[in-house]
Amino acid sequence: MKEEKVILAPIETKAIGAVGNTSLKEERFIDDLRNTLTGTVNECEAYSLLCRNRHFNPDIDLTTMEDAVRIPYITSQAFKKSVGLFPKLLRIPVSEIDLWTASSSTRGDPSLSGRRWEDVGTYQLAYLSLFSRLFGNEPFDTSLVFWPDPAVMKARSGNLYGKPVEPFALYIIQSERVTHDPQKLHYLMQPNKETLRMEINLPILLDRLREAVHSKERTLLIGSTPLLYLTLKDHYDRTGETFDLGSNGYLLPGAGGWDGKKGQVNISRTISKEAFVSDMTRILGIPPEHITDRYGFSESSTMLPGCYDADLRDFVYEVPPWAHALVRDPNTLEPISEYGKEGLLELITPYGMSTHAGAAVLVDDLVSLVEPTNSKISGTAIRIHGRVPHSHKAGCGVMFE
Repeated sequence: MKEEKVILAPIETKAIGAVGNTSLKEERFIDDLRNTLTGTVNECEAYSLLCRNRHFNPDIDLTTMEDAVRIPYITSQAFKKSVGLFPKLLRIPVSEIDLWTASSSTRGDPSLSGRRWEDVGTYQLAYLSLFSRLFGNEPFDTSLVFWPDPAVMKARSGNLYGKPVEPFALYIIQSERVTHDPQKLHYLMQPNKETLRMEINLPILLDRLREAVHSKERTLLIGSTPLLYLTLKDHYDRTGETFDLGSNGYLLPGAGGWDGKKGQVNISRTISKEAFVSDMTRILGIPPEHITDRYGFSESSTMLPGCYDADLRDFVYEVPPWAHALVRDPNTLEPISEYGKEGLLELITPYGMSTHAGAAVLVDDLVSLVEPTNSKISGTAIRIHGRVPHSHKAGCGVMFE
């Protein structure tokens, strides 16, 4: 069979040898972070003002990882289209970006980040490193993708300030071509011929699952958490049919969606992670350790791999060496070091940030630090507990306090 090659956008020079390097030295990370922040201060007037107000000079004040708590952050809410600040968070003129990347817009108000192709490619590289971390480097025989074909998504792209606006997920999905044979990669979300609504092609899904069981193929199911769960669970509830993929089966739901919402998908119910793992183990016949997750957001350029912890009945996410995570108290915004105490997540990375001020982003997700007990996790680990209520006003206030 012909092996499918993943085609990435160009990679930012700074990220080469860093993103995907599990042995990345802290000294290089700090040097790269200092250079990225200095460039952002020099090229982005809004971020320069923020740093002056916080009395922060990266050339002077950033020498060790402990200094990261002082880095002025931008809130994810500041990138929202409705807020209107996203053009001011660019490091370069709008005319020099290649596109606006848009978040999944669960609430109908996407975040917009201007990017060059080299920043897109750097994110793709970070994302693919998650695959090797969770699944190894062997391509899959079959991949069942609970997303639309990227070509369909691209055809529906818009335009803003003379530049295309494209879902950031499009470039995630493009990098998920990890099968030996491109004919074994199936995008399951397709338009219904009668209603033209996008929906999961159930006959193809069931046929490919049965074939994978019969042929003992190494199989990955990947994509929208609500669609993946609802489709398989409803079919099982109606028919009782199961699929014994065994140790050849792997599952990677889409980042987020545990509240039943992802992008324009809303199944009107939350999904218990414990029930998800239990149901998928029973329906697909795969071991719980082959059920994984990921966490990321479009304003940043990294992705955290997640492994299921049976004791916590939750996924635990590892922060890779090319990123740094802080947990901040929701009221004081001071850093939290205690395990298990919930706070706001701040994610820091210098890579893939040549075009916008996203090296340090504070999001409205509540997380907590976790003592790493899973053998797959060796660095900083977090749990995700959900979003802060009424986070829009709080987020904007945090940025301009």
